[in-house]
Amino acid sequence: MAIVTSQGKDWLTDKGQSVEARPAGGNGGATGPGLMDRIWWGTGTSAEATTNTFATSTERVAEARVTGVLSQPTSTTDRCVGTITSTGTANITESGRTNTTIVGQVGESMLMRALMTAVPVLAADAITFTLDVLTA
Repeated sequence: MAIVTSQGKDWLTDKGQSVEARPAGGNGGATGPGLMDRIWWGTGTSAEATTNTFATSTERVAEARVTGVLSQPTSTTDRCVGTITSTGTANITESGRTNTTIVGQVGESMLMRALMTAVPVLAADAITFTLDVLTA
C-alpha cells in the first residue's frame, strides 16, 4: 500500500488554496473542479460519507453559497471561514465546502460535508463557519 508523505500532505494543502486550481470562468466547470472556497449550509441528516454529493446527501436551503476566506494556519490545515445569513426559518444541520456559487452548476463538486446539532435560525440570523481540511 502506498502512502502520502509529510511533504506530499503539505503540497496538497498548498494546492487546495492555489489560485491556479480555479479554471477560467471562475466557478468551476467542465475544465476542472475549481477552488473549493464556497461555503453552503443545509438541513440534511444523512450520514457523512466519502460518496456524498449534492444530489444524494444534502437538503439545501434557499440562501446563496458564500465565498469564504481561505487561510493555512498550519502546513497541513486548509481553512475556509465564511458567514451565511438566513432569509427565513430553518434548522441548520449540515455545512460544507464546494467549488461553485450556483447549485447544480456543471462541474459542481463537494470537498467536504459536516453534520452538526441542529441550529435554529430565523430571518436575518447568521452562522459563521470555520471549515478545516486536515491532511496530517
